[in-house]
Amino acid sequence: MSIQALILDFDGLIVDTETSDYEAWCLIYKHFGCQLERELWLQSVGKAGAFDPHKHLELLICRALERENIAAWHSKIHLELMAAQQLLPGVSFVINHGYTSGFRIGVASNSLLSRVKHGLEYFKLDQFVSTIRTRDRVKNPKPHPEPYLLALEDLGADPINSIAFEDSESGIKSAKDAGLYVVAVPSPFTRHHDFSGADEVLNSLDEFVFDKGQLLQDEAHTDSFQSSKH
Repeated sequence: MSIQALILDFDGLIVDTETSDYEAWCLIYKHFGCQLERELWLQSVGKAGAFDPHKHLELLICRALERENIAAWHSKIHLELMAAQQLLPGVSFVINHGYTSGFRIGVASNSLLSRVKHGLEYFKLDQFVSTIRTRDRVKNPKPHPEPYLLALEDLGADPINSIAFEDSESGIKSAKDAGLYVVAVPSPFTRHHDFSGADEVLNSLDEFVFDKGQLLQDEAHTDSFQSSKH
């Protein structure tokens, strides 16, 4: 069956926002004389609501903070850091090739819609993306399959004819439970995750090969690629 849709995660897959997000919080923690341990941050990557830096910082300084002000400050720093970055390797090719090949393009993320939209617009990818499903546009974020199921519904695509691109364990589970073929690309903040659930694990999207052609269902209804010979 022909590929109908490509659905990509955003943070750590399209842009290394995980690093800029962490670094932005580190600067805020430093302002209050505190330190945000990398190991603590690593535990929360890819897991919506797993760690609340506002609450953690308040516990460290033993007082409440004006959370709206802190959030705005973090957003400003984060966007400045992200603006200095480039798209991760292979992202532009995968999206452009997919779009020109007639595949429908979507994004499924545990981030917020405003943040993903800003990133896509900044890197001029919004023109290719037909739907965005974020944690504030679903009832159940990843690892629940809902973000992918709703993205597929938006795109009018079947899961067995669609490919998900992920960088986290929870994202892989979400996509696989929704029935998609999953290509995983570990990021600096997710290399410790379990990627055994993915169909392919690559060092970067530069390694992804489109001329593997057709998505197939085998007898066990497991998606796989058929390699083409040239």
